[in-house]
Amino acid sequence: MSSPLWERTYAEQNEARAEWAAKACEAFGEQTGQRDYFEGPAQIAPDLLVEIGGDLLANLFHLAALNNLDPCALVRAGFLHFSEEYQEAQEEQREEEAVREFHARELPALEAFLKGDQ
Repeated sequence: MSSPLWERTYAEQNEARAEWAAKACEAFGEQTGQRDYFEGPAQIAPDLLVEIGGDLLANLFHLAALNNLDPCALVRAGFLHFSEEYQEAQEEQREEEAVREFHARELPALEAFLKGDQ
């Protein structure tokens, strides 16, 4: 998808973020011999994702420690970002479902009421 991230739905934004993470894991895998784990764009078996993702996180923790940063700060920041982004997508989905239900059920009743067809 070529549109800027902010012009996409929250679900589309999170899909783009997952694709970025996959590219980071693929690049990491180039260095570690794990590049062939991916079955397609952002497609990897769960156990292999745990392996390569865990290795990447461990190396990020080493980088944090080397720079006098508590590795837990990375976990906290990452989980905070993920939680907020995931919640936004969930709220957007609930809103879309409510609008669809309104159009399917409530709008016809409102239109009938306004026309005096009750």
